[in-house]
Amino acid sequence: MKAPFFRRKFFKISAIVIVILGALAVAAYDFILGHSSNRQIAENVHLVQFRNLFDQIGANSIVIEADDRLALIDTQLPLQARRLKNLLQADFGKSVAYAVNTHWHPDHSGGNASFTDGAVIIAHKNVSAVLSRPHLGIALTGPGSRHEFKAVPAEALPTESYGGRRALDQSAVNIELVHYPNAHTDGDTVLFINDGAVVAMGDIVWPGGFPFIDTHSGGSYQGVLAAIDDVISRIGADALIVPGHGDPINKQALMQYRAMVENTTAAIRSQMSAGLSLEEIQSAGLADDKTFSWQGGFVTEPEWIRMVYESSLPQS
Repeated sequence: MKAPFFRRKFFKISAIVIVILGALAVAAYDFILGHSSNRQIAENVHLVQFRNLFDQIGANSIVIEADDRLALIDTQLPLQARRLKNLLQADFGKSVAYAVNTHWHPDHSGGNASFTDGAVIIAHKNVSAVLSRPHLGIALTGPGSRHEFKAVPAEALPTESYGGRRALDQSAVNIELVHYPNAHTDGDTVLFINDGAVVAMGDIVWPGGFPFIDTHSGGSYQGVLAAIDDVISRIGADALIVPGHGDPINKQALMQYRAMVENTTAAIRSQMSAGLSLEEIQSAGLADDKTFSWQGGFVTEPEWIRMVYESSLPQS
């Protein structure tokens, strides 16, 4: 009698263990890949994000719906690209005609290969150039990290490059691509949708924190300020600004962000003029009245100081 009893108990415990392991596997999958969300932010314009329990995964993707086709802004990390493509098919039932990379970083261009079977992949010519060769850049592990990137496969390269400006042929929605040099990188594209009613700024703007400048890729605080100034001059009070990460902001918030960038860079440059080294400026920090609401973002204060410092050095 004891053997059957113990066998039943063993099988019951095994079943419980399997259920627990399955739940842990699902939780791990959710943590790695996250949940997707698709919400309309303006007429014909949708914001797609992937989030796990703690944070956003990858970049914002913007979907513009026009008649029987879609335009996609930023193709996500390679790990998320197939999920993004499946979401677009399930939610819209339409194919992507154009996909635009706001810059070369893998969370914005890494999914290109998943869309080249039917879409024209568009980016600034500097994006195509950097993706086609090995290069040094800032890794996704943090703004202070360094990584040697390999050239991407031919099928992951943009299929069409542009120079200063380009219009997209999307009936019912007008889209203008504008290159802003040496901002977040040297290949940033900002998209003005419906005459600037919605503006996709990529990683030129990081709401709630200091800017992220890839100085290895030609980025500079001067270019960030110039890009923000031009966008502000072109949009109305009701414009919706979509950053590369996080939720959309309005024009007033963009102007506040611009003031923070100007104030903190002025403070850093003043310390540089006084002869302080990078390490000394980082140790001294910035005045609280300039940074109190911008701490705790992706870019730490010491890293922001380093980015401004490096942007201020003479270019070789």
